Amino acid sequence: MSHLEKETFRFLIDSLESKIAWRKIMCEIVKEDIDLYQKAYEEEKRDKKEVVNLLETAIEEQIHITQKIKSITPNVEKLKSYTEKTKSEQLAIALKEANEEISSNAEHLQKTQMKLNVLENYDANKMDQKIVDIESHLNNYNEEEVIKTIEMKESQEYSLRKEMEHIFEKRSQSYQENLKEQVDKNIERIAEEIRWWKDSGNILKSMQKRLGENIASKSDDIAKDKKELETRKKSILDASVKLQEKKNKISSHEKFNAQLTLVKENEARMQEEEKRLTFLKVNAQRNLSGLQKKFKKSIDCLEYNENSMKELGNEIATVDKFGNYLANVLESAKNIIAGEVTQTSIKTYGGPAEKKKTLTELESLFDEATKFIHENTNS
Repeated sequence: MSHLEKETFRFLIDSLESKIAWRKIMCEIVKEDIDLYQKAYEEEKRDKKEVVNLLETAIEEQIHITQKIKSITPNVEKLKSYTEKTKSEQLAIALKEANEEISSNAEHLQKTQMKLNVLENYDANKMDQKIVDIESHLNNYNEEEVIKTIEMKESQEYSLRKEMEHIFEKRSQSYQENLKEQVDKNIERIAEEIRWWKDSGNILKSMQKRLGENIASKSDDIAKDKKELETRKKSILDASVKLQEKKNKISSHEKFNAQLTLVKENEARMQEEEKRLTFLKVNAQRNLSGLQKKFKKSIDCLEYNENSMKELGNEIATVDKFGNYLANVLESAKNIIAGEVTQTSIKTYGGPAEKKKTLTELESLFDEATKFIHENTNS
């Protein structure tokens, strides 16, 4: 085997070893990626379980808040009923006093109709401005201002009831959003309205005392107006209660549907993520299988090369053995020739004896042959 062939085989062996080492590194990287994917899948699965637990906790808290709202609602209803009853009694007393002081004057029938129109087209800002104007002109005791004052008083009473109904409906709608804060605000607002009502009643009574002699209207019409107002108030309250109940039911259903939708979306995302991770895992296993096959092929090729090298080594050993055998043969031949050639000179006819050179020539020839064999067997 020549030196070039040895270097070629050595280079092939080194390249195969480097490829095998690289394949091993790639297999380790793929295994690490698979471990990372499994860890990421477990972490995401754990996070999603935590999200579901948080949702369940939020639902339980919402149920607790709803039960708390239901337990507090009767107290609010009682307070509202008591407030309305108190205000209704005060309103009835004020109307009774006004009815006693109002005389039957035909001229005020038309103004009562005007009063109804004002009640239907009530504007809180304008009425507040008119109240301010009336209070600034209390010293002018003419009939027109008296009529306006009475209309303002009645419209104020009606607007107060409307405002109370509107406030109650508004508070009922926003009650579930912030229970404790709204209850405190409602109690404070009711107290302020009661104080305002008392102050307004005192002002109206003082105005009635000063202007009652010039006020006249039919008590029957006012009584009918009162009954209509009570009827409307009752119907509005009933409708507002029913509307609030429907709104509460709709809101609870919407929240429940939103929670179900969120849970379904989370489940769908979890399923998609599981499919994606499964797909990545299958691909990684497939790639690992391919790499293992390639690695096995490389191992087989390396074993084949090792076997080839062993065969070449055996051949080299055989050649070395053959060279040694030839060297022994040559040495034996040399000994035989040396034994047979006993004469060191050659007899010649008609001349002196010459020295024989055969042995020297054979020795040089055998030396060259031995040197050639050793060079070929050791190269």
